[in-house]
Amino acid sequence: MVDHRWETHADVPVARIGHGYDRNGNRFYRKDFVAGVAELDEFYDYDDLNRVTQLRRGAVDLELVEFQSETEKWKESWTLDALGNWGYYEQMVDNDVTQLAQSRAHSKANEVTGLTGGSWATPAHDRAGNMTTIPKPNTPTVGYTVTYDAWNRLLKLEDGETTVVIYAYDGLNQRIVKTLGNPASPDEIRHFYYNDRWQCLEERLESGSTLSGYADCRYVWGARYVDDLILRQRDTSSPKDGTLDETLYALQDANYNVVALAQPNGTIAQRFIYDAYGKVTELNANFTPYSGSGLAWEYLCVLSASVYESSAGICYRWLPGEISWRMIDEQDQGRRVGEAGEGSASVRPVASHASSPIAAARIAVGRGGRVGA
Repeated sequence: MVDHRWETHADVPVARIGHGYDRNGNRFYRKDFVAGVAELDEFYDYDDLNRVTQLRRGAVDLELVEFQSETEKWKESWTLDALGNWGYYEQMVDNDVTQLAQSRAHSKANEVTGLTGGSWATPAHDRAGNMTTIPKPNTPTVGYTVTYDAWNRLLKLEDGETTVVIYAYDGLNQRIVKTLGNPASPDEIRHFYYNDRWQCLEERLESGSTLSGYADCRYVWGARYVDDLILRQRDTSSPKDGTLDETLYALQDANYNVVALAQPNGTIAQRFIYDAYGKVTELNANFTPYSGSGLAWEYLCVLSASVYESSAGICYRWLPGEISWRMIDEQDQGRRVGEAGEGSASVRPVASHASSPIAAARIAVGRGGRVGA
């Protein structure tokens, strides 16, 4: 896919992403045509094993097919060992102003055992390889404490003495309940319901041990791919009245990464960009730093059965026989349970389904589709 477009019925693009590829099929540039003067294009470098070693963000000249160095706003670079572990990471802004330079040490089991640079909290692991202490995404000098069950499923995330989130699972390893805050007086208890493709169909809230008879969120999914998220409907009233009064369409790029959320009339409510190893940045419709609140969008993480836990800043994934999580922060500090290395992937959403008709998204070959009336 070299040109992926989402347009209104007046042929006005609201999201348009272009890609270029090298002879090995690696994507070496990403062109955001709608961003304009925000200059959010990306240029990638790879090693001989086709692993990402550098990302530069600024402006890409399509005529010369090269990155315009004078426009560089963001750069991150990696030195990888034979197994893909990050031996060294560097992050720069505004044409080579160093923001973070960090070396890592790894165990023979490919676990991160030490960090030099940035004064981050030192990770710790249990005997199964689960990371039990992780640097906090927004304050990496201190760490979260993570508790797992006998099946290596993440049960609880704590910030000191404060409980951030607790999860519960069914026999299929699906996350079916999320409790935010102290379980004795939780801020929220949310139940999740899935189809046989592990796509979330519906979310309901629990209050005072009583499960709501109405959906708080419903999802519609497409037939193209398991991550083909179409829209989410949500009850935004307070108190809840059972009316799904908000509808947001997920505009995705060619890899099913959500790049924007659109209202039914085609107005963009929010945008997203991603670093090479997954950290998400939220933006306003005009590509400035996001200043809104309340959209509570979860399905932004890499691979199926994943959610972005905004309360903690982590991307958490669960699959049959494979429970894993990744932390999305200044440097992706997460590690997949039971898998060597740290991996590279863009964040993308889990698809979902509901029975509501779709009137605003038409899919065409080589095009994202159309939004709005």
